Amino acid sequence: METIAAAVAARHGIPPADVRPLPAGVANHVLALGQALVPRIPRGPDREV
Repeated sequence: METIAAAVAARHGIPPADVRPLPAGVANHVLALGQALVPRIPRGPDREV
């Protein structure tokens, strides 16, 4: 999960220190990337944490 978050942040020019997890839902991981981006990243088909 951290690898995906770091790659998305880097693509948008956001430093790793500005990436933080938010409460996850049942089907997605949720992150805050800086002040403006909040992507949802799907969990695997078995919804592993």
